[in-house]
Amino acid sequence: MDGEYTERPLIIAGGAGGSAGPHGAVQYTTTDASLSPNGKDGYQSTANVGNGGTNGNGGNRGYRLTGNNVPGGGAGFRGDGVKSSDNRFEPRPTAAVAVKRNNQENVNPPGSGGTYNYNGVPYDGGFGGGGSGARNAPGGAGGYSGGGGANLDGHSGGGGSFKDGERVGNYRIEANNIGAGEVRIEYLGESLIINQEIRDEQTS
Repeated sequence: MDGEYTERPLIIAGGAGGSAGPHGAVQYTTTDASLSPNGKDGYQSTANVGNGGTNGNGGNRGYRLTGNNVPGGGAGFRGDGVKSSDNRFEPRPTAAVAVKRNNQENVNPPGSGGTYNYNGVPYDGGFGGGGSGARNAPGGAGGYSGGGGANLDGHSGGGGSFKDGERVGNYRIEANNIGAGEVRIEYLGESLIINQEIRDEQTS
């Protein structure tokens, strides 16, 4: 992001979701980071659960009929993910936290992953606002908009990606499945800074 305490991000790279399918099954169309600003739905999503976030909001939690072992949704830039509904164990689940936090009750720092504890075993969302996992159910990925949580033995949605087309040029956005997961943002030149200085002079 440019400047201090800015309201306008330059680039946000969406994270990838995860798979808990039987026999190592994968579904990259669901779990790959979204190349649009909106997060992807988890598999399988319905009208009220597992939906990816839109417009910078967090993703919805996953689904299980009993309400147990439910993963959380990923955080967006402006909205927290929806936390797990499984409150059987202490500590209770927490939501993945947005960068521009809008939930003052959330005590975790901006960008924190959601947390879930299954009988003493943590399934935390980790870096970048990932939704908490659950036993055999992955949480939604963080991104500009958060990905949706998975159902049991399912696949969670990738997070949305964002670039400011007015201030970022010569860019390429892609997702692949080669090697370990990573986010790579490369600095390509001085043009962005120079153009910003020109605009500042014109408005002063």
